[in-house]
Amino acid sequence: MRTRITVLMSFVLLLLVLSGCGLLSNQQEIDNEDAVSTSVAETFAVMNAAETIAAQTLAAPEETEETVITEEESTPLPPSGTPTETPTSTIALTATSAVPLVQVSMNTNCRTGPGSIYDWVSALLVDQEAEVVARNADSSYWVIQNPGGAGTCWLWGFYATVEGPTENLPVWEAPPTPTPLPTNTPTHTPTPTIPPLTRTLRLDSPYMSGDDVLLLQQRLLALGYSVIGTADGTFGPLTDQAVRSFQTSNGLTVDGIVGQTTWNTIFSSTAVGP
Repeated sequence: MRTRITVLMSFVLLLLVLSGCGLLSNQQEIDNEDAVSTSVAETFAVMNAAETIAAQTLAAPEETEETVITEEESTPLPPSGTPTETPTSTIALTATSAVPLVQVSMNTNCRTGPGSIYDWVSALLVDQEAEVVARNADSSYWVIQNPGGAGTCWLWGFYATVEGPTENLPVWEAPPTPTPLPTNTPTHTPTPTIPPLTRTLRLDSPYMSGDDVLLLQQRLLALGYSVIGTADGTFGPLTDQAVRSFQTSNGLTVDGIVGQTTWNTIFSSTAVGP
């Protein structure tokens, strides 16, 4: 700022000197009174111009300074050296449950007693929690509120984790084991003994007779071939008709002859009636 004023004043003095020089040169052409008037007028003009230039020069930095001050005032000051404390979240402590609760690391069955021999009631799943109401003597089983409904059930403790007071839990004795349900024993149907065939039986003349014919007739009657009528031990036309009917129903060659194949089929457990 001071440098500008100094330059300005030097410029004004230079103008004054130049004006003075002009006055001396003109004194030879005009009279002294006119020269003085002209010189004074020029001097005032130069001074007015110098004042105008000085005012403009001084106005510029004042405006700049005012702008700077305004900007500084509008800019918020930085915070003081005292650090601002950031609030931290408070960790809520979970109170220990007043009653013991159990969870499992694997889905575990819950039964009417301590063991797989007891009936299944429900199951405690991994993401579930149940209240413990009792235990067995060695704490290998816990009696819990049934997670699947009303009442209680016994939970195997192998996968269980119990949290809470357990020292005052009552000790329960195992209930009586359930009586196994009777199983239906399948009735064994004995395979009929095939009597030996000593000869080939057929309709012949004279009629064949004997105990083997009587045995044949009795078996055919038992299978439902009632066309024979009465078993009399004689291989007549009615017995021949019954044999042919049997061969047809059981997929045998229909010839009325009782050989070893027909005989074995008649006395087998797979023989079918008419």
